[in-house]
Amino acid sequence: MGQETETKPTLIKMYVSGISASKEVKKRQQRAAMILTSIRVKFEEIDITEPGREEDRELVKKHCKNEEGNPLPPPHFFNDGEYCGSFEDFDTATESDRLPWFLKLDPAEFEFLYEKSRSASVEKA
Repeated sequence: MGQETETKPTLIKMYVSGISASKEVKKRQQRAAMILTSIRVKFEEIDITEPGREEDRELVKKHCKNEEGNPLPPPHFFNDGEYCGSFEDFDTATESDRLPWFLKLDPAEFEFLYEKSRSASVEKA
């Protein structure tokens, strides 16, 4: 008797800063969380400023830079350890109905989002 392997649901990791003095950063973090919740994407919000999050801080420092090598403000998105992008990338993907691709979501798990994105792209053409 073969054992079925259970695929675990996608969990996006959204790295945030809980102590940012920037209202813009806080608004972006709230907007991203609201969008992910509204499309039923499971995500873990990780505050890189909390004690004990040194590895997470290093991960963000390593991957989340612009072309000049300067750090980008949070939030940042990862799927299964793979960097998806910054808030600017997230926002662009949201506005252009490309969020499932940006987040590297499993088409089988999120077929409804891919279908919605495809039909929205056809309507814009």
